[in-house]
Amino acid sequence: MKHETKQEMLQNMQQEMQQNMQQETQKNTKRNIQRKMRHNMRIAVRTFLIMAVFIVTAMIMTGNATGVEAWAKDGDGDVVIVLDPGHDSSHNGTSAGGLNEHILNFKIACACRDYLNQFTGVKVYMTHDTLACPVNGAENKQCLQRRTDIAKEKGADILVSIHNNYSASSSARGCCVYYPNYNWRPYLAVTGKGVASSILSKLTSLGLVNGGVMYRNCTDNSKYPDNSLYDYYKIIYAGKENNVAGIIVEHAYQSSPSDVANFLNTDAKLQRLGQADGAGIAEYFGLNYTTYKGVDYKDVYDPDYYYNNNPDVAAAVGTDRKALVAHFVNYGMNEGRQAIATFDPYVYKGKYSDLKKAYGNGMKNYYLHYMLYGKNEGRVGILNTGGSSGTNYTVSFYYNNTLICTRTAKYGHGVTAPEIGSAFLTYTPDTDISCITGNTTVHGTVNYICNNWNYGTGISKVFNANYYSSKYSDLKSKFGTNEWELLKHFVNYGMSEGRVACSNFNMISYKNRYVDLRLAYGMNYREYYHHYMRSGQSKGRIATGCETKVLDPVCMYNNKYMYGVYNYEYYLEHNADVKAAFGYDDIGALEHFVTYGMKEGRRGNEEFDVAKYKARYSDLRKAFKNDLASYYWHYLENGITENRIAN
Repeated sequence: MKHETKQEMLQNMQQEMQQNMQQETQKNTKRNIQRKMRHNMRIAVRTFLIMAVFIVTAMIMTGNATGVEAWAKDGDGDVVIVLDPGHDSSHNGTSAGGLNEHILNFKIACACRDYLNQFTGVKVYMTHDTLACPVNGAENKQCLQRRTDIAKEKGADILVSIHNNYSASSSARGCCVYYPNYNWRPYLAVTGKGVASSILSKLTSLGLVNGGVMYRNCTDNSKYPDNSLYDYYKIIYAGKENNVAGIIVEHAYQSSPSDVANFLNTDAKLQRLGQADGAGIAEYFGLNYTTYKGVDYKDVYDPDYYYNNNPDVAAAVGTDRKALVAHFVNYGMNEGRQAIATFDPYVYKGKYSDLKKAYGNGMKNYYLHYMLYGKNEGRVGILNTGGSSGTNYTVSFYYNNTLICTRTAKYGHGVTAPEIGSAFLTYTPDTDISCITGNTTVHGTVNYICNNWNYGTGISKVFNANYYSSKYSDLKSKFGTNEWELLKHFVNYGMSEGRVACSNFNMISYKNRYVDLRLAYGMNYREYYHHYMRSGQSKGRIATGCETKVLDPVCMYNNKYMYGVYNYEYYLEHNADVKAAFGYDDIGALEHFVTYGMKEGRRGNEEFDVAKYKARYSDLRKAFKNDLASYYWHYLENGITENRIAN
């Protein structure tokens, strides 16, 4: 298993920040990205070197320089503790004081395990979770070997074997802890002695007599690979062979009536011993409630604050400290949740423009920056003056001089652009609204979009609010001079209704004047506005002056000219119902003539009278009988070339 050092953890955090920063800055130019990365890399290298020096110095001062990599070596960066309840139902230990040692040891170990499990950044294992032997009652040395093998398999930073003592003298009492000797792999002795001393301090604070911390050499002259003397106890020397620091905690003397009465004869007293062991282990390894995968988030995270101020999280994960910090790191940071009274990521974002420029809305980066750099730089993540992070600031959105709406936001938070109330319009603010730091006035531009075509502000080519309001009394009475509401009405309804919204564009006139547009768009009024905005105006097309007359009316149907039997003006003038329905729709009028008028025998021009055509030619009557439409088609296809008379 690869051992991840604290330096490597810092590097991983820095790499994560760099990756997030790159994602946030992809929209910037290449030059800005390179400049920003160089700046942040210089900061990262400088900070890394400072922290590396600090860590190495601390290692030397604490005598841990050779042993630091023996802990925090779990793949997740967690400290790994393996507890070994001494003895078992097959290897009972002493029964002095009327108590079974293996049962006492097991209860103390369980209490220690439960105490340690409240911390984050730690994994706790037991060599056996029941009173049974971990190797089914095998010979004692095999059993002890298996316990140290389990510690190795789990990647233990410390193996704590929990015992109670016995002496032929009832006056012997108190606690002591054995740790590895300094022969072969002396760093294990450093770790072992450190944990042993910490545990002993907690046990003696309960009133136990201090029997000291010590190592014991073997008495049979057994040697380690470097020819140095073995440790005495199997759990320690087998642990050393597995590169695990093993210690033995002798809590009290079962042979001492005093120790039994004060520390061993109730479950509550055994629990106190186990908790003291746990407290000593936690103190040595610096266990806390704020570490996750080897990184301590104490500067930006407090479990009680997070629990009390995020009721949805509290309901989901409860008071489990490990689940709380995991939620914070995996979800809360990305969501920008405040997790400690002294750091609000939105305030941090709002106060420092350089960070906002670098990280944008990548909220997790603000926490990481503060942890790695900001706090040391003297940056702050709360508002000390000039307002409160809980204050709601007002953001007012305007279109021209018309107030559209207002929104509220806390310091550093963002707001969204107004909901337009139209599928055709988008509002683009003229200022950044992703990070509000006070009451803000926003003036925006409106873009018109339809069928995936962005006309930008081109709507002004066909719309003027004052003109629109004054021309239509229904709109004036409802909206007055409110430009925003008038614009929304125009794009939502007015264009489809063919309403005129400015002096230089009349949709009916534009349609009537250009036959190519009528053939392209028919009665889809909105498309005539689109054409004019898109290209008509720029190409000099005229959009007024033809409101009452259709120029070049369509007279072709299915690629066949209908001139012989149809004229648009004649058909409308002689058929009032058609005129009422298709007054300025030459395409619709022609469609009506072909679909209905010919069958009904309606006259479509001066030249052709179907009744007379039918009466004059018996061959046609024999062929078509009363199918009047066939007489029209015959005349167009044959009658004209045959010089037949149709009037």
